[in-house]
Amino acid sequence: MRWLLTIVLAGAACAQNGPPEGPRGGRMRDPGEEAPRPLFEQFRTMMRAVRELGPWEQQHAYIQSALTDVYQQNGWTSESDQFSFQLIDAVHSVPPWDFQGRMDTLFGLVSDRYLLDEEQEQMLRERSFEALRDVFMAHAADALPVFTEFVQTRASGVGFTPEQVARWAQTLAPMSETARRRFTGVMNEMLPTLDPTQQELLRSDMAAAERRLERVTEMRQRWAQGQWSPSDWGLDRDPIQQRAAIQRPADVTAAPEDGAAQPPLPARGERAAGAAEGGSPEPAPAGAVEPGRRASAAAADPDPWARHVREFIAKYGLDDAQQQSAWAAYRSVAQRRDLLRKRQQQQEEAAARRGGVGAANASLGQRYDAAVERLFGQLKKRLEGLPTRAQRRAAEPAGAAS
Repeated sequence: MRWLLTIVLAGAACAQNGPPEGPRGGRMRDPGEEAPRPLFEQFRTMMRAVRELGPWEQQHAYIQSALTDVYQQNGWTSESDQFSFQLIDAVHSVPPWDFQGRMDTLFGLVSDRYLLDEEQEQMLRERSFEALRDVFMAHAADALPVFTEFVQTRASGVGFTPEQVARWAQTLAPMSETARRRFTGVMNEMLPTLDPTQQELLRSDMAAAERRLERVTEMRQRWAQGQWSPSDWGLDRDPIQQRAAIQRPADVTAAPEDGAAQPPLPARGERAAGAAEGGSPEPAPAGAVEPGRRASAAAADPDPWARHVREFIAKYGLDDAQQQSAWAAYRSVAQRRDLLRKRQQQQEEAAARRGGVGAANASLGQRYDAAVERLFGQLKKRLEGLPTRAQRRAAEPAGAAS
């Protein structure tokens, strides 16, 4: 359901604005006139409902918890599966109304995964935006009311019912099939532009994606027959679903006056949800500053990225919740950096076995270095969003603000 919602959100932006002008951060073009106005009226209604869900950091924590359960219970544990999990989670960490941010996150991670050069990434962006726009234009009239109902139901604190899900599954089946067909076509179109190592990785990821989609298709057929269970969406321990199971329908009220109904933290993924709520921070990496400790009290860390985080925390005097967010950002990018380095070593060893060394390895190293540098840029960007205005003013050198 949520990946189709992502397609609708992105497709709406594409239909209204067109594809970005360049790779990595290229802004969307001036608004066009392709999409009928009634569709965007429905789209705005849906987006209002999304904003009524409450702070997006908290919503992302609930999504992450449910996504973790879904992957675990379906046995999606291969390296390709784990990359898809990281990709979905990273995209959902960006608020849905930040279309450009979501698309930059998506294409940035995909580009780093396959070490695409600028021409390859530009091709991927253009073909993907075309597919997103086509899927949106073909199915938005049916899909937007479904997603609006989905979001409004969640915001009101009422659990989903098998009858609702059956209706949604039937309505969204054509959109799901169209999206699957179009994006498989995009990947097949990309294949000839890739080198053998890139092709091997993409084929592995496509095979894993096909297995996941086949499983989802099987479940969707059951859902359409009214055989949906909250555990299918990782909601078996979700507080809203639990409350709906024990309360009479008349007792389930609308959201409180001060905003959407906000359930307590989920039983699973509680560390992620705790971070969103400003709860107890997770341990920082070895040698890093634990929340509440002075930077000078931490041992020197050989990782310059961790050192950058420590210095950033000290400079702005970040509180415990902010430090938790800072180290979460560090862990996210450092993990991807380490995977990139591991893959670089594997590819260099493979090239050596084929006798391809020298210039080829130098080019490969440059591409990996560029990908790692982009990851560090992502870390710095996420850190810059943490300090408050007061913390920034306090960090200014004496006399700088005058």
